[in-house]
Amino acid sequence: MNVIVDTNILISACLNEESDIFKILTTLSQTIDFVIPDYALAEIEKHKRSICESTGRNIIIFDKLLNQCFDKGIIISVADISTEYFILAEQLTKNIDINDAAFVAFSIALDALIWTGDLKLSRGLKRIGFNNIISTKELKDIIKRLMIKTPSYLKKGDTIGITCPAGYMAKEKAQTCIETLQQWGFEVMVGKTLGSNSVNYFSGTDEERLNEFQAMLDDDSINAILCGRGGYGVSRIIDQLDFTRFKKNPKWIIGFSDITVLHAHIHTKYKIATLHAPMAAAFNEDGFKSEYIASLHKAILGKKANYKCAAHPFNKQGIATGELIGGNLSLLAHLIGTPSDLKTTNKILFIEDIGEYIYGTDRMLYQLKRSGKLDKLAGLIIGGFTDVKDTERPFGKTIEEVINDIVKEYDYPICFNFPVSHEKENYALKVGGTYELKTGRKTVHLTEK
Repeated sequence: MNVIVDTNILISACLNEESDIFKILTTLSQTIDFVIPDYALAEIEKHKRSICESTGRNIIIFDKLLNQCFDKGIIISVADISTEYFILAEQLTKNIDINDAAFVAFSIALDALIWTGDLKLSRGLKRIGFNNIISTKELKDIIKRLMIKTPSYLKKGDTIGITCPAGYMAKEKAQTCIETLQQWGFEVMVGKTLGSNSVNYFSGTDEERLNEFQAMLDDDSINAILCGRGGYGVSRIIDQLDFTRFKKNPKWIIGFSDITVLHAHIHTKYKIATLHAPMAAAFNEDGFKSEYIASLHKAILGKKANYKCAAHPFNKQGIATGELIGGNLSLLAHLIGTPSDLKTTNKILFIEDIGEYIYGTDRMLYQLKRSGKLDKLAGLIIGGFTDVKDTERPFGKTIEEVINDIVKEYDYPICFNFPVSHEKENYALKVGGTYELKTGRKTVHLTEK
C-alpha cells in the first residue's frame, strides 16, 4: 500500500513527536510505504526556520524528527513522474481552487492514497470525485488492521503438537523434547509424521504431511505447533494449506530451517507472529539445559527477549527498531517472487544458513540485493553460516568477508555472528515481533519491545 505524505503532515509530525502523525510515520510505517515528494522536502527546508520561530520549536529537534521521517519514507523526485500525469492532474483539478495539483499526479502515477492535513485540498478533490484521500484517523484504522497479530501465549496444561512437515525424523530423536515439554507442564500431541513409515527423504507423502499440519492448524485444542525438524518439503505443500481457521484463532508455529517458508508465508499473507526457534533435535545431548532451549520456553510463555553477543570486526554500529523478519537465507532467496515473499522495508532482517558453498551464499545474497531486499532495512543480523563448503579452486574469501563485501555499503546497523543458526546457538526469535537492535563497540543487544 502506497501513501503520499503532504507537506502539512510532515510539518505536524516534526512539531510534536508525541502526535499520532509522528508515530504513524516512524513507528507504524512497517505496514505501509510512505512516499515523500522531493519538492515537499525542499519546501520544508525553505521555511523550517520561520516555522520553528512561529511555533517556538527548537530547530535542532525539528531537524532530527524530520530526518526520522525521511528515513522511514520513500523519497520520489518529480523527474521520476511522467509529464502525462501532471497534465491529467491539472485537467482534473482545473475547476477547484487548490494550490498544487502535483499530489494528484503522484497519486495517479503511483496508484497511491494522499494523506493530507489540508482540508481545502481534501474537500476540493472529493468534490470532483477524486477519492484517493485518506485522513489520519482512516490511516490509523488501516494500520491497525495491518499490524501483526500475536498468538496467545501458553500456560501450564496447554497442548503442543509435534509434526514433521518436511524431512523425516525418527521418533526416538524427539523423545527428550517430548519429555521436556511435559516437564514444563504442557500436554504433547505427537503426529504420525514423526517416526513415520516413510522410506524416502520426507516424513510422509505431500498429502500426509499436508493433512497432518492442516489438522493441527484447525484443532482448537492445540495451542502451539512445534515442527520436529526442517530439511526440505514445506514449499511443496504451502499453497494447499488453508489458514482460514488459523487466522481466527492463531497459535504459535515453531521451528527454523525449512520452516522459514511457514514463517514468511504467515507473516506476508496473514500478519501473524510466529517463532523461529529450536526444534525437537536441539533438546538432545543435554541441549534441554541450554540457554537457547530456555529462550524457547520463555518465548512461548510471553517473556520478552533480551539477548546479547560480542561485537564483530565487521559490525556497523548503531540503533535500529523495527519488526524482525528472516530465517534461512536459502529459503528467503527461494521465496522471492512468490506469494510468500517477505517485504523488508523498515524491518530488521536476520539470516543464517548451513552446508552451502561460499559461492552459493554469495549468489543468494546478490539475489536479495538485486531484488531490493537490502536497500531499506532498519537493521541486519547475520547469524551462523556453518558447515561452509568451498570449491576445489578456492573462492578466495571467508564467508564473513563475502557477506561483508555485499552489505558494507549500507548505513544501517549490522551485526555479524549473532547466535541464530543451525547449531546449538539458536535463540528464539519472534518473526513479526518488534525488536531494538543496538550494535555497540564491544557488545550487541537485541531487545524485544
